Amino acid sequence: MVQELGQKPPEEEKENEVWHFEIDRNQLQSLVKEGIEGHQWVQQGPFLVCKSCPIEHAVWIGMDKRLIGIDEDGKPIFQKIGKRR
Repeated sequence: MVQELGQKPPEEEKENEVWHFEIDRNQLQSLVKEGIEGHQWVQQGPFLVCKSCPIEHAVWIGMDKRLIGIDEDGKPIFQKIGKRR
């Protein structure tokens, strides 16, 4: 392929390409279920991280709680923990 003087290489043209999207906000749907029930929660430090939704999301629960299970309604069960000495 012969490149003319002043012409950008094809890979540089793609890199500088501008995209324009128009979004109808009334048609948007959340990919995350509402509420705390029905998610597959895993504790990571002070956060509960959901592993079951298409988009990973988390809830801050603080440093004084430990996830010990899920009840029959799908709500997380916590154990309050004290400070280390």
